[in-house]
Formats: sequence, structure tokens, C-alpha cells
Amino acid sequence: MTGPTPLDETYPVLRDCWIAGGQAAQVAPAAWQPLLEADADECERRLLALAGQSLEVGLRPDLGPHTVRPVLPLLALPGVPAHVRPTVRRVLKAETAPGGGGSARRTLDLLARRGFTVNPLDWFPSASADLPEVYRPWQEWVADSAPTGPTAGHHPAGTPDDWDHLSGPGRRQLLRRLRDTDRAAARQLLDQHFAGEAAPARLALLEVVAATDLDDADTAFLRSLAGDRSAKVKHLALRLLARAGQVDASADDVAELCAFLTVGRKKVLQVSAPRTKTAAQSRRRDALFETVPLAALATGLEISADDLVTAWSTSRSEHAATQALVTMVVETGTTAQAEILAANLLGHDQPDLARLLRPRMGSDAVRAGLGTVLGQGLAEVHAWCHDDAPEVDLDPGAVLDSAAFAQLCAQESATTAEVHAASTLALLCPPDVAAQAVPRLRAAGVSPQYLDMFVLSAALGPLSEGAR
Repeated sequence: MTGPTPLDETYPVLRDCWIAGGQAAQVAPAAWQPLLEADADECERRLLALAGQSLEVGLRPDLGPHTVRPVLPLLALPGVPAHVRPTVRRVLKAETAPGGGGSARRTLDLLARRGFTVNPLDWFPSASADLPEVYRPWQEWVADSAPTGPTAGHHPAGTPDDWDHLSGPGRRQLLRRLRDTDRAAARQLLDQHFAGEAAPARLALLEVVAATDLDDADTAFLRSLAGDRSAKVKHLALRLLARAGQVDASADDVAELCAFLTVGRKKVLQVSAPRTKTAAQSRRRDALFETVPLAALATGLEISADDLVTAWSTSRSEHAATQALVTMVVETGTTAQAEILAANLLGHDQPDLARLLRPRMGSDAVRAGLGTVLGQGLAEVHAWCHDDAPEVDLDPGAVLDSAAFAQLCAQESATTAEVHAASTLALLCPPDVAAQAVPRLRAAGVSPQYLDMFVLSAALGPLSEGAR
């Protein structure tokens, strides 16, 4: 007496019978026969259902051992209201499209500023992306660093004790917060963990330090990096020491760099870097900009550092030299000098270079810069803000009566890059300003793609409070 036919043998027999055009009931397993007591057509339909069930369930391959992950943790902020989600999806699609921003970061920043987070079905982060801190529990969940067992679903609170459980972005966010609130704790954190990080992570942490003003207590840590294994880390540490006035530049290097520059004193002071005669000279000049601090260069030119950045002539200087000066000021200049040079560059239609100085500028200077580029045009606004559009309390007229908004109203095409630039303008708008902009843009007949970020900004204003 034979036993029941295995499922992996039953299905091929039934399939071959159907392919041949016959009825398969007579070759079905005996255990199925009681379910097939019906007319011929109904019998075949039932047999087809049983065969499908056996294929999907009975013959499902063994997945082997697996781990049950904790549930996705709740975030500190609620998700956007349901009626806003379609707009969020369209905005994220446009922002991440090739030729656009390529990143969801600035949309997520907007949502977080307004007290909301994105729905995980509309967008989900990777473990290593640099995102607003509110998404850190999801990133830890993705990185499988969340605890298991009875505490599953609870994540590190982002304190120094949680360092080993934080991802790279979480560690940078923690250091950034401590640099703003508790410098001593931030230095202790670096003393304990910096040396154990990989070179890219060390450089990223040092860049967090570089984005803030330095104090005397930072110099000991920066001096300890003189023997760092990474040349990039050593270079940045040296530049930060130069900013703090702790590095004496080579007199020969200062003199050589000064020889590449021209100082005019006829009517007004002007400093420029004329075009070099050879590519080798250009490379040497750029290398000297990387090693000579701003204060030393100013001393060599026999002017003050403030006068140097005020009198720099963008029209008479090579673009590469101006860019090198910007980097010099970012790394070795003061906040006031960064603000002076940014105003100089914005006044000469170079917002792309001025934007590099923004991390070293105060909020009042950033606001003044916004006023300048709004009066210049949409491209200038996008170049000044790019992927980090700061939302400030702008007067409606500052946006709606600006040259940038007038250009947007006149747009006829809707390329990905143009939509991204329009979204930059929208990100600058508080909810009430965005709400006023939407009907004006519709009346102007612009493409609906230009409206999405304005609509999103307006939808996340005071009227959405009840959805929280």
C-alpha cells in the first residue's frame, strides 16, 4: 500500500494534464477527491484552486532561520495630515528626480520645522543619510542597532552615553547639539571617541567643530590632531588652529602669495588676483591660499583683514582665486569677515560663492543676504540657498513683490531644475506668505509643478494645528 503522493509530485502531474487539454480529476490525490464531487467543470475549477493553494503554501521554499525585528518606532512628531500626503509625495518625487535636488532633506526639514514627519509609506530613510534628528529612531531601526527583547521599540535618546548605539548622522547631530549647548561635554565626547572613528567619520566630526566659533579650550584638541592618520583631518585641524591665531604662517609663503595679488589705492582700496600666466602658477597660488591664514595674508599686504575682504575685487580676479579666498575665510576668518565677504560677493552677483560662507554667518547677515538675492532673481535665490533654504520671518512683500517672484510668475517651461529653483523660493516662505503666493501663481498660469512646494508650505501652517 502506497502513502499519499507528495505535493511536489502532484502539481507537475496536474499541470501536464491541463496542458494536454484533458481533465485532471482522475489523477488528483485521493485526499482531494471528496472535495471534487461535482460536475466536470466545477470539479476542474475546484482542482485548480487546490493546486494553486498547494503551490503558494504547501510548496513555499523554506526561508531558514530568521530574526523577528522590533516594530517600527514612533517618532517624536506626528505624521502629516492625510489630505497633505499626496502633495508630500509629489514634492518628494520632484526633489529627488535626476536634475533636481537629488535629496529629500530640505522637504524633511520643512516638515520638521512645522512640527510634522513624513509617512513611512511615502518615504523611508537609509541608515547613513544626513537627516533631521527626529528621524534618528527610524535610521537606528534600519541599521539594526535598536535593542531587542523587553525593551524593543525604544531607542537611544541621543545622549553621550548612547554614542555606541548611534549611526553616523546621529553622532554628528549629537555633537552639533552639544557644541551649541555644552561645549565642555562636546570636547569630552571628542576626547573619548574621536580617535576610534574611521577617517571619513573623523573628518565629518571635525567639520561640525569647524562650523562653529572656536574658543581657547578647543586648541588643545586641535593640536592633538597634528599626528592624525588622515591628511585631510590634519589639514582642517591646522586651518582651524590658524583661525584661532595659533599658527604662524611661513614668511616666505606669505610673501609669495602677496606677489600673486595686486593692491590698488588710487580712489578706493582694491585687492585682486589677476590671471596667472601659466597653469603651474595658478596651482601654486591656490596651494598658498590653502596654507596661509587670512590674518597673515592681510599683514603681508599691509592692510587689515576686514579691509581685505571688503576691498576684494571679484571683477578683476580669477574665479578660482575668489573661491580660494572664500575657503580661506571660512577656515581661518572670523564671523564678521565671513559676513563682509558674503555681502561683497552678493553685491557682485556671485551668490554661489557667497553661499559657502553661510555656515560662518549670523542669522541677521543671512537674512540680509536673502533680501539681496530676492531682488536679483530666481536663479540667484537658488544659488544662495540651494539645498539649505533658511525659513525666516519674511514680510509678504519681500517675497511677493520681489524680482525672483516676478520671474517665477513669468515662467513658461517647467524643467526639473526650474521646478527645484521655484521650490527653493517656496521654502523661504512662512505659511501665510505661501498661502498668498498660491493664488497669484495660479492666476499667472504657471505650471502646477511650480505650485506644489508653496501648497505644502501653506498647508502646514496654523490651519493644520488641529490635525496634530
